[in-house]
Amino acid sequence: MKHVLIADDDKVLVKSLQIGLSKFSGKFEAIYVQDGLEAINVLNSRPIDLVITDIQMPMMDGLVLLAFMQGSFPDIPCIIMTSHGTSELKAQ
Repeated sequence: MKHVLIADDDKVLVKSLQIGLSKFSGKFEAIYVQDGLEAINVLNSRPIDLVITDIQMPMMDGLVLLAFMQGSFPDIPCIIMTSHGTSELKAQ
């Protein structure tokens, strides 16, 4: 079974994802964490096939998480999402 790690601190969005993705529970397991530090703990403890991360989170944001992944887990694909777009983020 595939494992998808979802890092986001927005409880409403996470609940929506849990409901929406539940119909795919036979195809992959979704693991939910609230920040980048929790995501790193999961990455270091079990195999992950895909990471979906918010950019703005407490403790460690998604960009720092991506930098860590680039060094330690460069082969894991990552999808970045945010509901707080800025002109700086759009330029990247």
